[in-house]
Amino acid sequence: METNRAKYVLALRHYAGVGPKTFQMLTLRFGATENILEAGIEELTSLPRIGQKRAQRILDVRNRLEEAEEILEEMADRGINVTTVLDEGYPGCLRQLADPPPLFYFKGRFERQARPRVAVVGTTEASQEGLRHAVDIAQRLSELGVTVVSGLARGIDTAAHLGSLNSNGKTYAVLGSGFDRIYPPESIRLSELVAENGVLLTEFLPDTPVSVGGLMSRNRIVVGLSQAVIVVEIKDENRDRSGSIDAVNRAHQQGKPVYILDPEGKLTPEDRRQLNAQAVDGVEDIDTIVRYLV
Repeated sequence: METNRAKYVLALRHYAGVGPKTFQMLTLRFGATENILEAGIEELTSLPRIGQKRAQRILDVRNRLEEAEEILEEMADRGINVTTVLDEGYPGCLRQLADPPPLFYFKGRFERQARPRVAVVGTTEASQEGLRHAVDIAQRLSELGVTVVSGLARGIDTAAHLGSLNSNGKTYAVLGSGFDRIYPPESIRLSELVAENGVLLTEFLPDTPVSVGGLMSRNRIVVGLSQAVIVVEIKDENRDRSGSIDAVNRAHQQGKPVYILDPEGKLTPEDRRQLNAQAVDGVEDIDTIVRYLV
């Protein structure tokens, strides 16, 4: 992390509310982050979706750079790493997103040598059978040297992380909240194990509480870090507001293959059409999925 650059990105992101796409626009127009804060009101308001009030909010960030630097120092003291989309170490797969996080915070360590990564997702109201399948799938992926990516949610996500950890594998967990507001609370210990054996990451400041928007936003990162998505179980009654369906949609937007577990052949042709996913029977199909990734 380049600390001087990071303080500008943090301040723009969290104090001025500059989102991923606006940040991209600003850096394309002005180049270095320092140049953004040296721009005039007229220059900023000439850009799409930036009015007088928003432009002033961006320029007011100049008064909060010291505060941003203090936050970065505090996080460094706590073992929290920071990387920005402008840094060399930023994951290339996230840089390819239409809306890459301008910066994110993480605990743990990304692999020096690239390993295949697969997202394992599903309902928070999982059946016992669904949990068992998630554990088995994650264990097999880990045995094949694949990093398991998920969102630390109850149900399938938790089972996937545990399955990977049980096989001494690598797992990444993407949060929809800050590190001091781990959600669900019963996953605090699991989050620590993930950080010790993989990566725990978030685009939110440590004291940010969980929100529906945060949980949905993290799905693009879960999928972005992965080469494929495996959906283990979906509750039919929750489909319209399902985080799993959101992950599926984001996978299609990003051009990633989607697989859905259907060991009993219950999915109808209409289900498969709507999900645009390839049905798989179980853990026995994981080897074939992985072969297509490498």
